[in-house]
Amino acid sequence: MFIDSHCHLDLLDKKLPIQQALDNAEQNNVLQMINPSIHQESWHTLLELRKQFTNTKIALGLHPCFVSDHQIEHLALLEQTLISEKVSIVGEIGLDKRYLENYPVQKTYFTEQLSIAQYLKLPVIIHSVRAHTDIIQILKNMDFTQGGIIHAFYGSLEEANQYLTLGFKLGIGGLVTYPKNIKLHKVIKQLPSSAMVLETDSPDMPLFQQPQKYNEPANIPIIFSKICAHRTECSRELQTQFWHNTQQALKLY
Repeated sequence: MFIDSHCHLDLLDKKLPIQQALDNAEQNNVLQMINPSIHQESWHTLLELRKQFTNTKIALGLHPCFVSDHQIEHLALLEQTLISEKVSIVGEIGLDKRYLENYPVQKTYFTEQLSIAQYLKLPVIIHSVRAHTDIIQILKNMDFTQGGIIHAFYGSLEEANQYLTLGFKLGIGGLVTYPKNIKLHKVIKQLPSSAMVLETDSPDMPLFQQPQKYNEPANIPIIFSKICAHRTECSRELQTQFWHNTQQALKLY
């Protein structure tokens, strides 16, 4: 059994109906999906999605790439909604240095959402692009203890180990399917199996030489097989470990 620890079914729906995506996933033994939000306007959609599809869990948060959509009052609303709707994961939050013009604002939303997660004792799903150093320092400075997942990890072994020390798991997705990503392959080979979780980021991050121009949860076994190619454990052992890792990282027990 597999869990897709990071997919956006609400966005994939524009390319592939959600029910079809879930049927495809089930046929490939992907039995649970985690769907983070990107901005406040998407929260209601995800809450409805959770009601309709019981094998889908959601995370609510304010994504760093959509800062222009956020308002400060959304932070208080986030805390209220997490409590009232019994949502147990905060995400997708983080920092993205592709957008340096609003990077200070990103930091404000990121640190405030970490504070909410810490107060409510909830894990987080963190988006990081060229920002691992800053994120690690912020997590340390805030003494953040709830853990979670570093989405689409593509950092060094040293950065990976720092995240593990801070109680996080590392999301491994479509990037592992690209032969040119040698750095990532080396890190995957050296990490303990307890460090990783599987994800697609559907509909984004399509796989290497994939005919369709979008990703979907059904592709998790392909990502898994690429990871297995860099490991010495048997595939069944890894499959069980990754399921456990996701459950642990997001407190799904």
